[in-house]
Amino acid sequence: MELSLATPLLSRDGNLGRDPYMLNCYWEANIGGGRTIVRRPALGPQQGGLPAGTVQGVVHAGILHYVIINDTLYQPNVASASVPINPTVGGQRMDSVTNIEKADKTNPSFVKTNFQAWLFISGSFAAVTDTDYPSSTVPGAVYLDGTYYVMNETGQINGSDLENCQSWNALNFITTDHGLGPAVALHRHLNYVVAFCEKGTQFFYDAANPAPGSPLSSIQNATVGIGCAHPDTIQAMDDFTIFPSQEKNRSRSFSIIQGLSIKKISTPDIDRILERYAFGPSRSTYANLYSMLVKADGHTFYIFTLADQNLTLAYDVTNDHWAQWSSYASAPNNQQAWQAAVVMYAYAPGSPLLFPYIIPPGGRYSYSFGQGDQVGSETVVMGVRTRALNAGTTVRKVCSELSLLGDTVAATMNVRYTNDAGNTWSAWRPIDLSTARKRLTRLGTFVSRMYEFQCVTSAKVRLDSFVLPDRNLPAQTQPSGE
Repeated sequence: MELSLATPLLSRDGNLGRDPYMLNCYWEANIGGGRTIVRRPALGPQQGGLPAGTVQGVVHAGILHYVIINDTLYQPNVASASVPINPTVGGQRMDSVTNIEKADKTNPSFVKTNFQAWLFISGSFAAVTDTDYPSSTVPGAVYLDGTYYVMNETGQINGSDLENCQSWNALNFITTDHGLGPAVALHRHLNYVVAFCEKGTQFFYDAANPAPGSPLSSIQNATVGIGCAHPDTIQAMDDFTIFPSQEKNRSRSFSIIQGLSIKKISTPDIDRILERYAFGPSRSTYANLYSMLVKADGHTFYIFTLADQNLTLAYDVTNDHWAQWSSYASAPNNQQAWQAAVVMYAYAPGSPLLFPYIIPPGGRYSYSFGQGDQVGSETVVMGVRTRALNAGTTVRKVCSELSLLGDTVAATMNVRYTNDAGNTWSAWRPIDLSTARKRLTRLGTFVSRMYEFQCVTSAKVRLDSFVLPDRNLPAQTQPSGE
């Protein structure tokens, strides 16, 4: 009996630890029509040279790329390239949006916190001092057709003068529908300006309305009663945007914007996990909540981390599948939230740079995410817990052996099982993945059983399935009475 190792991430009550899951892996369709599980992309070797501190954001300015730490812009791997922000902002989160490519490669960038804004050009900052610029804004900034846009807490979207983020007109504004509640964040999706509010989402387009009013107009029939639960976890790439959503009854989930429609992508199990860990009574602060969107291994992953809950959820956009990701602490069953939190894409071909949310002493960060096998660059605990297997009967069964089908690599897969729904587990037993026949024998009897697999590896492990005996025989044959 051949069984797939690919399994959804399930949780009966919002807790993790007893239900099926995939850890640090994703699935791909194989030639036989089944699903092969693959270890997630690895982080490349750690680099240094940055100061310790909280990563506040990234800025792309022409051919130069900066990470913001301690109110200063740094070029990774360029020790002398640092630009302090003046005045300092006390480590606040910073958003940036870059103008169109200019012939001189200066590419003016608009950089903002919720209370201040600057023009960053030619390696220096010039503060926005126009009194018509809002004194307070929500996270996010948009550049569309020559105008920079920001939004305040009441849902008023202010626009700059054409191609000038330092000049603002008090009449250049448009307001969201007040029924959508307080504003949460402003983002660009395709050629639309998207206003995320607590009770809904509204789309605007450039209608080329005459000055001095706003060029924007609301798209009729495109306002959706699905709001945003947290601004720091909105991520956009290509033609879609993913965000943690909430409805008017305050129920939370994850949703994706494609075109002008919003679709839920989280399962009921993910919603239960989200409510318990992210927005339930156990969480009183959003200080350590962040997300990223990254492409690697031919897949696009939305990665959502709750650092203070020691939890990272990863959504494979390509295959519409959720898994748990972690960084290695020790094995088995001792994982930390995935260490990467901020991604920087260079415009030149190459791997993205990945930074932890807080750069540790020594300025260590990772790079070259997902290039090839990354053998030896990161230790990863790849794991799977299966659903309960009972063959549809309550007859006691004998398991004479268990075999794994997959690539032959220099790694060891540890296996254990539970016969009582996760209350107690057997001892871990190893399977050598470097051998042609990867199997265990003498696995006892059971009525219903869950298996858990864990492999601590720096190699690229791919497994197609596991195989149990074709016949589930009763442990004892009862007399027929004849």
